[in-house]
Amino acid sequence: IAVTTRGARLHFQNSDSILHNLHVRVGRETRLDVGLPAQQGSVELGAEPGIYTIVDDAAHPWIESYVYVAPHPYVVLTDAEGRFQMQRVPVGQYQIRVWHPGIAESGDTSSGRPLRSAPIVLTRPISVEEANDTTTDFQLDANSGTTAGAER
Repeated sequence: IAVTTRGARLHFQNSDSILHNLHVRVGRETRLDVGLPAQQGSVELGAEPGIYTIVDDAAHPWIESYVYVAPHPYVVLTDAEGRFQMQRVPVGQYQIRVWHPGIAESGDTSSGRPLRSAPIVLTRPISVEEANDTTTDFQLDANSGTTAGAER
């Protein structure tokens, strides 16, 4: 999982010794579907807000990644312990949002990809005050996907 903001360029390069078929979707819309030749293929794509799902359709079902493109500069990725910190957020009232790609379930899809629950999306209001740190906690567990108002 990676994060960036609107206007960034997403650069995809094949450094492997085999062909990869890059398939990039935002929701159900295909943004890119192209073969990348071994050790030479590369392509760029302009980033507009959304959650980009990136897979390899050339018989490599384990290759899957996501890029969240935010419409604003206030986006971060959690660390290995699930913590995050945003700096220089203006004073105000906000809705903070956490996104997770879904929990792996048993079995595979017809194309061999692991089955996953729907993506998990959690939101909550937060108030940022002058010269104060603001903290909040989110809890992801097995029930999060069923109550989170997930988006696909």
